[in-house]
Amino acid sequence: SAEKAVQRCCLEAIEAGIIKSAHDCSEGGLAVALAEAAIMSITASVMASERTSEKASGQSLGATVVLPNLPIRRDAHLFGESQSRIVLTVAENNLLKLEHHCEGQGVPMAVIGRVEGQRLTIRVERDERPLIDLPVEAMRKAWEGAIGSYFQEGETQH
Repeated sequence: SAEKAVQRCCLEAIEAGIIKSAHDCSEGGLAVALAEAAIMSITASVMASERTSEKASGQSLGATVVLPNLPIRRDAHLFGESQSRIVLTVAENNLLKLEHHCEGQGVPMAVIGRVEGQRLTIRVERDERPLIDLPVEAMRKAWEGAIGSYFQEGETQH
């Protein structure tokens, strides 16, 4: 099946050291996977610094993403939870390796953006106005606040 092929292809590329991170789109869609990748970049930075005894920069990594202009509703484009889609990040020098690997496995892939800055910006090609343009730090604070609020509410109900 397509799902098995995508999973196998991704796992092999991870094992080969080609992929830096992978985020599944099946829970929340593409926009959520991109936000998770950006939010988790600061966590990965802190974890790496703890292992190497270096001070973490505390800076999140944003991304600029340009989606193809498909004949579907924008909300479906951003939040559709179709299976067999994974957002991958790779070092620029590994991009060609990933493209060849996916092609060899018969798994389609598309480069949709670039990790840069400290904002997550998502727009559709030929549209100047972004669909999403948020500081990653603000997304992280909202995410942490939502989790904290959830547990605080749960504690008061007992």
